[in-house]
Amino acid sequence: MFRAFRVCLPFLLAGAVFVSAGAAKATLIGDTVRVQMSSIDSTFVVANGGPELSVSSFHWDVEAASISFYFGPAFGFTLGAGLSFTVSELDWVGFPNHVLSNATITSATNGFSGANDSMLSFDDHSVTMDLTSFAGVNLDGVPGINIALESIERGVPQIPEPSALLVFGMGLAGLLAVRRRQPAPPTIT
Repeated sequence: MFRAFRVCLPFLLAGAVFVSAGAAKATLIGDTVRVQMSSIDSTFVVANGGPELSVSSFHWDVEAASISFYFGPAFGFTLGAGLSFTVSELDWVGFPNHVLSNATITSATNGFSGANDSMLSFDDHSVTMDLTSFAGVNLDGVPGINIALESIERGVPQIPEPSALLVFGMGLAGLLAVRRRQPAPPTIT
């Protein structure tokens, strides 16, 4: 029995690992997103490296799970009142049931150094940054804001892959087969 258990144990462990392993991480790379700000209304495909959208001196760089917004280079420039931007149509590639669960400012530089999470609002597929408090602030250099995004899966329970269940099942079947083959222990009368 012990020998059989040693033979079947790798199948059991491999199956358990595959069944319990989480899915790949959700990403925005490859997604088509939309940016709106004043007269700007543009869509683009998220790619690695560099800003996907640059209009005038405004730049947006969307990564796997973050948004960078920066302005510049600026020298004594001030933003107008009531300015905000929205990045929408955030759909996690390969994960249709994922929705935005959190948005936080991870860094803010130069004239945007007073940025905080209360300036952000978000729903399942969009995030808005209110820049109103920066109206009239002198922006020098390359002021920027980085926003980290988190997603969660909503509505669908995770179902293990059939191959993982097959490996786990093979381990269990092996244990049962070995147990049936063993002779019954002698009875003492």
